[in-house]
Amino acid sequence: MDKISTSSNNNSLPLTKDLIKECSINSQTSSSTSSLSIKGVELTWSNIEVSVPYGKSRKTVLKRVSGIAKPGEMLAIMGASGAGKTTLLNLLTNIDQTKIKKSGSVRVNGKYLTVKEMRTISAYVQQIDVFAPRLTVFEQLTISAKLRMGRKCDQHKKEETVERLLRQMRLGDCKNTMIGSPTTQKGISIGEKKRLAIACELMDDPKILFCDEPTSGLDSYMAFQVVTAMEHQAKFNKTIVSTIHQPSSEVFYKFDKVCLMANGKVAYFGPVKELTKFWYSVSTALDCPPSYNPADFAIKMLSNSDDSDQLAVDARIQMITEAYEKSEYCQGILNKVIEINTQTAIDDESDKIVTEYAASFWTQLQLMIWRGFKTLSREPMLFRTRIVQTLFTVSILVSLYWNMELNASTIQNFQGLLYLTALQLNMFLFSTAFTLTSELPLAIREYKAGIYGLWPYYIGKSLSEVPQITLLGLIFSTALYWSTGLHREIYSFIKFASVNTITINTSLAFAHMAACIFFVEEHTMLFLCALGYPLVLFAGFYMRSPLIPLYMKPFEYLSFYQYAHTSIVANQWSNIGHIEGCIPSNETILPNSIQRHCQYSTGQEILESNGLTNSSYWYKNLSFIGLFLLLKIIGGVALNIRGRMMK
Repeated sequence: MDKISTSSNNNSLPLTKDLIKECSINSQTSSSTSSLSIKGVELTWSNIEVSVPYGKSRKTVLKRVSGIAKPGEMLAIMGASGAGKTTLLNLLTNIDQTKIKKSGSVRVNGKYLTVKEMRTISAYVQQIDVFAPRLTVFEQLTISAKLRMGRKCDQHKKEETVERLLRQMRLGDCKNTMIGSPTTQKGISIGEKKRLAIACELMDDPKILFCDEPTSGLDSYMAFQVVTAMEHQAKFNKTIVSTIHQPSSEVFYKFDKVCLMANGKVAYFGPVKELTKFWYSVSTALDCPPSYNPADFAIKMLSNSDDSDQLAVDARIQMITEAYEKSEYCQGILNKVIEINTQTAIDDESDKIVTEYAASFWTQLQLMIWRGFKTLSREPMLFRTRIVQTLFTVSILVSLYWNMELNASTIQNFQGLLYLTALQLNMFLFSTAFTLTSELPLAIREYKAGIYGLWPYYIGKSLSEVPQITLLGLIFSTALYWSTGLHREIYSFIKFASVNTITINTSLAFAHMAACIFFVEEHTMLFLCALGYPLVLFAGFYMRSPLIPLYMKPFEYLSFYQYAHTSIVANQWSNIGHIEGCIPSNETILPNSIQRHCQYSTGQEILESNGLTNSSYWYKNLSFIGLFLLLKIIGGVALNIRGRMMK
C-alpha cells in the first residue's frame, strides 16, 4: 500500500496566491510568513485506505473513504468504537502516523500541502486538555499569542487578539482565574477549559480547525456552549472538522454535515437534517422515530449496542454502506472532490517560506523561563516543603557538629561532616524529577503542535529553577558553615558555598536527565534509586580515589558526590597547617604530654591521603562544571530524541 500523498510532486499544484494574506487582515493573524486567505479553504480526502499492525498481519481500518469539509461549515465525524473515526481524524491532521500504511490523497483547495504547510493553516483541539495549571486564563492566552502569532504581528495586535478571543469564547469572567488541574489546583470548569483550548488553537487564525471529541466528559449544557463557540468560529469562514460522541439533539443539529463511519467505511456523508431521510430511503425498518435522538439512532444502527446477533449487525452495516455508495450523497461528494482537486492554480507562490516555529528561539526561551518562574512562584507548598527540608537537614547536622574545635580527636568528625554535607545536597533530587515528569506531557504536546522547540523549553525550565534552588543552597551553606567549626575565613566560605551551589544544581541536572530519558515517574525514580548507590559509594569517603580499581573508575567520574566531597575536602584542609594535639609519628612524645601520634598531623597530609593537593579545589570544580553541562546536554538530547519519536 503506497503512502498517502501529502506534499508536492510533479503532478501537484503549488500553493497559490489565494493562500497568502498578511497579519493585519481582519485582526486575525498567522503564525508563519504566509497563510490562507479570508475566503476560507476546502479540505478534501479521496479513496483513503489505512491498515495497522494486527498480530503478525495487518488490519484495514479505513476502506475507500472520501469526503469534503467546506469553509463556514461544521462537519461531525461519528461512529461506534472501532468504526475508524479517530483514525480518519488523525490522518487528516497527520497525528500518530507511525506503524500505519496508508494510501489516497488529502488536499487543501485541490493542492497537496507538506506537513509544515498544513500546520500553518490548521489547528487541532485534542480530547484531553493539558495546560500549565498555575497560569491564569489570561496568562495562558497571552503566552499562546506570543508563541503562535510570532514575529509578523506587533504587541498591540497580539493583545487585541487575546481580548477578542476572551469575548468570543466567553472566558471574560474567568480570565484571572488559575486554570488548575484535577489533582493539584482547583481552577476553571471543564467546559471553560475546553473553550480555552479552542481559543488557544484559534490564536493564529487557522483556516481549518480539527477537534477530537470536544464535548467528551461535559454535561449537555457545557457541551452546547462549546459547540456554540465552534459554530461562532465557523461564521468566520473557518472549516471545522470534529469527531463527536453521543451528542444531544441540540448539539447534533448545530453541525451542518455529518460523516457516519462503520467498520472503516462511510455509512453516510451529507447534511445533518437529511440523515433521517437517508435512513428511510435505505429501508423502512430504519425509519428514526420522531422522539428519538437522530445521533443515538445512527449509532444504534451502526453498532451492536443491544447485544444483537453480530452477523445480523454486520449484514445491516453492509446494507447501509452499500446503499450509501449507490446514493446521490456519495456521488455528489465524489464529484465535488474531483472538481476541487482538478482546479487550476491561479498564481504560483511556491517559493513562499514556511517557518518551523512562529516565534524566534530567544522569544521561546524567554517565555519558557517566564512560565517556569510563574509556576514555581505559585507553588507555595513546594517551596515551603523545600525550606522545611533544608532547615531540618541543616539543623540535624548543626546539632551533631556544633562549634567543633579541630584537634586530634575530632579529625574524623570533620571528615564525616564534609562527607555528609556533599551527600545531603541531593535533597531535592526526587521532587525535581517528579515535577518534570508531570510537565513533560504538556511540553511534548505543544512541541508536536509546532508551538515551540524542546531545547527552549528544556533550557527555560532549567534556568527558571536556578534562583530558588541556589537560594536554598546558600541558606544551607551559611547555617552549616558558621555553626560547625569549619575553617572560619570568608574566602573559604565563599568557596564552600560555591561548591554547594554547583552540587545542588548538578543533582537537579541529574534528575532532569533521568526524567527526559525515562519520561515516566516510576521508571525515573527507579533509575535514580538504582544509580544513587554506586554514586554515593564512589564519593571518596568509603574508598579513597587511588584505591578504586580501574574498571570501576567510570562510576567515580560520574559521581557528582565525589566532585562535591573532594572539593570541600580540598577547601577545608588546604587552609589547615598543624593539627592541635598531633605530632608526627617520627617524633617522640614527651612525658605527661597531652599530644599523641596521629595518622594525620597536618591538613596537607589529609589532602595527600585523598590524592589531593592545594590546587585540587579548582580543577575538581572545573570537572564538576563539566559534569553538570554533560548531564544537561544528555537530558536535552534525550528529550529531543523522545520528542521526534513521538511527533
